[in-house]
Amino acid sequence: MPDISKIIRERRIALKLSIPKAAEKADLSESFLSKFERNVIPNISLDKFLKLCDALDLKITDIFDENNLFDPSEINTPELFKYLKALPLETREEISKNFLNILKKSNEINKD
Repeated sequence: MPDISKIIRERRIALKLSIPKAAEKADLSESFLSKFERNVIPNISLDKFLKLCDALDLKITDIFDENNLFDPSEINTPELFKYLKALPLETREEISKNFLNILKKSNEINKD
């Protein structure tokens, strides 16, 4: 499993963004970003993760590329399923469909 906090920090530095500027772009607190990058906060919600990726112009595939083995047991899969299960069926199906499309598109892009 890639060290996501390290990748985020390295990308932020490569873009010459300070923690305050990156946090602002991601609509997150400076404190959260600083703690996440130092692994003081070991987990990140999907919402915050996507905000960070967007702010740093990262694609999920940049983090989970074919050189890294993606092991779902190492992430918050149970939490994701619990979250989805609590949603109304129609919403859950729409989110699941969109997420699968994202994964399929990411896979197609990586093949090119």
